[in-house]
Amino acid sequence: GVYLRVVQLAKGRLDYVTVHARNAGDDSTVDARWSCIRNAKREAGNELLIIGNGDVFSRADARRMMAETECDGVLVARGAIRTAGLVFSSQWNDDSGAVSLEADRLERQYSRLAMRFGNQRPKFAKYHSEAFRRMRE
Repeated sequence: GVYLRVVQLAKGRLDYVTVHARNAGDDSTVDARWSCIRNAKREAGNELLIIGNGDVFSRADARRMMAETECDGVLVARGAIRTAGLVFSSQWNDDSGAVSLEADRLERQYSRLAMRFGNQRPKFAKYHSEAFRRMRE
């Protein structure tokens, strides 16, 4: 794939490349293709760090990605939002109850800030309301 050519060109020029294991046309219902991350790391060898991204929602997912792909690090996006950032805590053990409590705390903090600074735009209020709801699922 094109991503392997990018890895070849990046060796000796960049410190790292992040490989998002989906195509541009894929939505999040398509499983991330961790094999692409593994192929990129094999191409990079020790000359370039490869950061894997896609379908990481827990610390266990991150460990599994690193084990299966041999990537050097993991980028967490939706997993950080879905877990209210707890995915980054070494004390968190994938407990959904803790995520719900953290979502409650963050929503209260967001509401206080919105009131303090005023003029909350409806589209942002809707977005944040939906994000807090999803954290509690």
